[in-house]
Amino acid sequence: KNPKAEEWWGRGGTMSEAAVREVVASLTPLQRYVLLEGGVEDDTDGRKFVNGYEWDNKESGVYVSAVSGVPLFSSVDKMEDPRLGWPGFRAPIDLQRVVIRPDPRAPSAKEVLDRASMTHLGHIVEDGPLPHPSEHYCINAASLRFIPADSGSTSTP
Repeated sequence: KNPKAEEWWGRGGTMSEAAVREVVASLTPLQRYVLLEGGVEDDTDGRKFVNGYEWDNKESGVYVSAVSGVPLFSSVDKMEDPRLGWPGFRAPIDLQRVVIRPDPRAPSAKEVLDRASMTHLGHIVEDGPLPHPSEHYCINAASLRFIPADSGSTSTP
């Protein structure tokens, strides 16, 4: 057991602890590090979505939580700037599906969690100069699964 991971999830999410454990057991060490310990992928990790799509995928579809399967982001709101280095989104599909809070490891940062599993997705970051900066959701590919629009499915936990 990783005691650090134990504190990351199960904090009020709608998924049971047993369900989260079951899904997380099937993920890679990198995916568990990102989701449970608030880790961040780096450029040597390959930054692929849980089901193998590249982070800069341009297909139409929905990005769901790798743990809960809840649809969180849409390709309609995906940012096309390749300089981001991580999947970037203007907004989630529904703000009620995510939790935004100060990051306990870096209180000045805004952490984004999957509300259902309470697992770490990424951060909200500012882009653009003052006086009118905008924000976007900088999300780890390891925390998401991509569902193509033509697949007929919107979620696969």
